[in-house]
Amino acid sequence: MCAGLGEWGTSGAAWYLATHWKELDEPGDEIGCVVEVEMGSDQSARMIYDSKEAAELALRIELALRITTKARKGSTSATPSRDTEDPKKKKHS
Repeated sequence: MCAGLGEWGTSGAAWYLATHWKELDEPGDEIGCVVEVEMGSDQSARMIYDSKEAAELALRIELALRITTKARKGSTSATPSRDTEDPKKKKHS
C-alpha cells in the first residue's frame, strides 16, 4: 500500500516503491518506509525513515493521537457552555 499527504505524496511514494522495492525487501519482514517528495516531481522521492524507524514513528504518532483524544474528551466534558448560567451570580429583579 502506498499513501501520501496529497496527490504528489501518494504518487511519489508509489514511484519510490516501484523503483526501490528490491532495496526495501527484507525476508520475513514487512517492508515500509517514509519518503519525502517535492511537489511536481515523483522522482524527487527520497527515503527519510527506513522500516524500523517508520515503525517506531508510527507507534509514536499513535500514542500522541491517543493522548490528544483522551485530553480532548476530558476537556470537552469539563468545559461549560456559554449558555450555562454561573450559579454564584444571582439575578436581581
